[in-house]
Amino acid sequence: MISEDFINELKNRCDIEDIISSYADLKRAGRNKVCCCPFHPEKTPSMVVYSDTQSFYCFGCSAGGNVITFIKNIEHLDYVQAVEFLANKVGLKIPENSFDNKLYKLKKQIIKINKIAAKHFFKNLTDPSSKLVKEYLISRRLSPQCVQKFGLGYSKDSWNDIYNLLKSNGFTDEAILKSNLVSKNQSGKIYDTFRNRLIFPIINLNGNVVAFGGRILNINERGPKYLNSSDTPIFKKSNNLFGLNICKNTKEKYIILTEGYMDVIALHQAGFDNAIATLGTALTSQQARLISSYAKEVIISYDSDSAGQKATSRAINILGNEGVSVKVLDITNAKDPDEFIKSFGKNKFSLLIKDSKNVFDFKINKLKAKYNLSDSQDQVDFLKEVILILAEISNPLEREVYTSKIAQDLSVDKNVITLQINKNIKKQIIQNKQKHIKEINNINYNNKQSHNDNIKLIVAENKIITILLKNPDFYKHATSRLKVEDFSDEINKNIYQTIINRLVDDLPIDITSLSNILNDEAIKKIAYLFASDLNINFNKQDLDSYIDILLNHKLKSCINFSNMNDEQLKGYFLEIKKSKKL
Repeated sequence: MISEDFINELKNRCDIEDIISSYADLKRAGRNKVCCCPFHPEKTPSMVVYSDTQSFYCFGCSAGGNVITFIKNIEHLDYVQAVEFLANKVGLKIPENSFDNKLYKLKKQIIKINKIAAKHFFKNLTDPSSKLVKEYLISRRLSPQCVQKFGLGYSKDSWNDIYNLLKSNGFTDEAILKSNLVSKNQSGKIYDTFRNRLIFPIINLNGNVVAFGGRILNINERGPKYLNSSDTPIFKKSNNLFGLNICKNTKEKYIILTEGYMDVIALHQAGFDNAIATLGTALTSQQARLISSYAKEVIISYDSDSAGQKATSRAINILGNEGVSVKVLDITNAKDPDEFIKSFGKNKFSLLIKDSKNVFDFKINKLKAKYNLSDSQDQVDFLKEVILILAEISNPLEREVYTSKIAQDLSVDKNVITLQINKNIKKQIIQNKQKHIKEINNINYNNKQSHNDNIKLIVAENKIITILLKNPDFYKHATSRLKVEDFSDEINKNIYQTIINRLVDDLPIDITSLSNILNDEAIKKIAYLFASDLNINFNKQDLDSYIDILLNHKLKSCINFSNMNDEQLKGYFLEIKKSKKL
């Protein structure tokens, strides 16, 4: 946990409006400001920034929190990294004794290890033993400036070059092993992971080297062509993208998504500074979400082979789910962007980008390759699949245009195709309706009253927390009647306990201070509570009425009336009466 004094200082220096205005266009709306949420696609502003509580909440996607939460989400950082980011922004230095977390210290060590390793790999390019890698860089036509820009390097053909270097810098075996720059065999011997390879440093959005990729230089040597760092405490392949640290500063409104390191580097060298690549894996939803933070349009430029086309189809769906508009580059006479640029130049590649196909054209072209359209039966089968694709298009105008195009290409009556499309759409609507009815019928209506009681209970818990956040001086009264175990929701339990503990110790309970202790879900909940009851003032009677709901529910749930005698029943109702008078 970061020291309380430092968090208070950071809170005073970082006004949430100032920070968010760097990422979104804030507009005045009464006492607050609104903007289009940067965490989901929208055209009408649904995110509100509350200056009074130094919080934000999106009524569209439920993103919410404080200034630290915002930076965590927008810059894809953990809590400590977000604090460091904000501290650097306002010129604050985090005291060394702020952290006693073992994991945090390990992460800092690995960042230092990777920095030393990256410099060493780069320096190795001047070593006499690097002849093979120099020849390879020349064969790929990479300029010295581009090599330096991406910090490319060379891992020597040695079993302990990096290991010895890191040991000489005072790092422990545990930290070096955790970095995955070295491995340990069954006999316990430690050896370098990357040997005789061209090295690609993987740099995160903060400019830290978090991992490495290595390409084999000797084709006769055993091992994978490309070797990537395994996941470490500071790196997860599914959450990172090669080149995004540079691409994030591009002036282009779209991103070019490629398969590999060399494609990205070749594109940047040719002047396309908006290229990125996945890290040896298929595109993940986390990567798509990361991309959507920087661009709302992606041009997929995967390899032209069958594997590349399959990966393209998968990426289209994943990016679409994140609200990203997708186009596909049709690369002919070359297997990838790197080869195309070397063969035809950057101007021809620019024309390819302008002619990139939308998702519908990409899918249709794939289908055309599957069928012989001069054959009548293949035409019918082709049309059946095309109709399914057309039925998925939600925009009627867009669907109409593509329907006309298909009808013209195949010399088929457009009305016949439209009729089949409408049948498919109607069929899908019926299926969805039947599914919905089935889900409703599966609900146990015997629990309806219980369900309503639970909603009432959660609302009461939420109100109690809101009242305490707005009226900290009520906490003694609350604790005289209410215990943590009286709450049913686990998040609410955690928030209530934390608030009470801090008030007992005379500590602040503003959202920024609480974010140093509570998890993201709890902070989001607090932001929601602030947003829901912003202009409502509560008194002690309001607090009592909500406490009554919790205590009455607890009494009811604990009592079995059928087993009670008259004296016990009398005592129960006296307890109810007493709780209402308090």
